[in-house]
Amino acid sequence: MKTIITLTLATFISSLSWASGPDKSGDKVAEPAFIGYDAAKGSWEQPNPVFRWPLPAVKGEVYVNVQFVWLGESLVQESALNETRAYLNDVYNAHGIYISYNPLETEKEMNKDQLIQDWKEMLPAKKGQLTVYVLPFEGTELERRDLYSTNQIVSNRALVPFQDEQEFKVFVAKNLGHMLGLLPTYFENPVYGVNSEDGDNCGNAGDFVCDTPFDYLGLRNDVKKRSCRYKGKVGDPDAGNIMANSWTECMDHITPEQANKIKYNLSVIPALQSTLDTKSTIALNIDALSFKSQDKASLE
Repeated sequence: MKTIITLTLATFISSLSWASGPDKSGDKVAEPAFIGYDAAKGSWEQPNPVFRWPLPAVKGEVYVNVQFVWLGESLVQESALNETRAYLNDVYNAHGIYISYNPLETEKEMNKDQLIQDWKEMLPAKKGQLTVYVLPFEGTELERRDLYSTNQIVSNRALVPFQDEQEFKVFVAKNLGHMLGLLPTYFENPVYGVNSEDGDNCGNAGDFVCDTPFDYLGLRNDVKKRSCRYKGKVGDPDAGNIMANSWTECMDHITPEQANKIKYNLSVIPALQSTLDTKSTIALNIDALSFKSQDKASLE
């Protein structure tokens, strides 16, 4: 089954959470309010790391702890999960981003409608890892989108419906990108001062990454599904990027700058730092290190 990955911008407007780090007063994970981009501030002064550019080159490898949790009593689709793990490795490993898989767990079946509404209360945030909750699902694509709308940027958990294997593995990869702080390549929100990207503003608009060509919500309409080639009049968008609005069979990679942004977020966002395996070799809190070696004026 050929499926498109598309989410409304409203999903992301309300979804940037956790970027300020966990609540240090106790075990509860804090999810502070969305912090928007401030065009009046210099790139390095943005309150939310997700909106910072330019970024220092983050050297080293990261190993991120991830766990799948299967919800319900239906038979666990081990082959599909193994295929998903292999796909994630293909997408991320080439950039020095590795996933350390914690053992699969299973949880009792939960009411689907209640999950969509109250998933934060029903699904625990587990320390030291990103948790992908897998919900066996039977329904239409529109019904699955109700579940997709629960996902967040810079978060430690996601709820992903399992119905079509191709769609599932791509959406898990896309979710991990969001959880690690990647914006969709078509991101824009004038309310928060984030314009759509064009050839002149890549560092201060869109997804704040400059090697992801301009994308737009209607991209899929101009992508030929059989060849995954873009046929349109708007630049040269990348229909194969997992953060794009494209067909799932086309999506299979991220770019070097997206990978560097992930490593940067893991370096500077405390809550994401906590998901790193001890094998990781990147420097933490790299902002402080960068300011020691660079003249701030040169970055503005």
